[in-house]
Amino acid sequence: GYDNLTFDQIEWQVNISVTYGMKRISYFTYWLDNILLGEGWTNSCVDINGTIYQHYYDVQNISKWLLPLGNELFDKTSVAVFHIPSDKNQPLDNGCEEYTSYGDLGEVNAKHFAVGFFDDGSFMITNKDYTVEIKYEIVDGKPVITEIPDSPFIFLDVDSGLQYFNTTTATWCDAEADGIVFRNADGKLERNFAIAEGILFRVVD
Repeated sequence: GYDNLTFDQIEWQVNISVTYGMKRISYFTYWLDNILLGEGWTNSCVDINGTIYQHYYDVQNISKWLLPLGNELFDKTSVAVFHIPSDKNQPLDNGCEEYTSYGDLGEVNAKHFAVGFFDDGSFMITNKDYTVEIKYEIVDGKPVITEIPDSPFIFLDVDSGLQYFNTTTATWCDAEADGIVFRNADGKLERNFAIAEGILFRVVD
């Protein structure tokens, strides 16, 4: 048995792969043959009879931003990948290197991210959370959301020149001007990442 993945889990798998410099993305299971259909499987994109399942549309939505991002990254080489733990006392998985400061990104303040660097100086930041524990309170017998935790990423050393790769226009744009990052109370650039979100950045003079 395999989990029937959520959209956020699929997006997470894609963004983590791209952060590591992967050149091709494939999906398991893309299609169901007669044997798998006979076993009652439904968590695929399509089946042998041409039936389309929800994951087809999940992948279709991901491909809208993945294709331009993949085209931008295809000729670049991954030079380093680091992880930022969710807790300083929580060890990273074997083979993972903890982020301290690297390249144009420098020092950061964040929890539970992966950061991949490429040979042109650009870097991909991906939120490692693919679920979020929303807090509720019962009001008049109904659940009301009291808190939706965000995933802040603070750029401590980057004060200007931060660009992001806009996957809608397939162009590099000013991250602050487009509202991708904002100035926090300390005057530092900050981004509140959605779950499983990944963004390609670079710093220009």
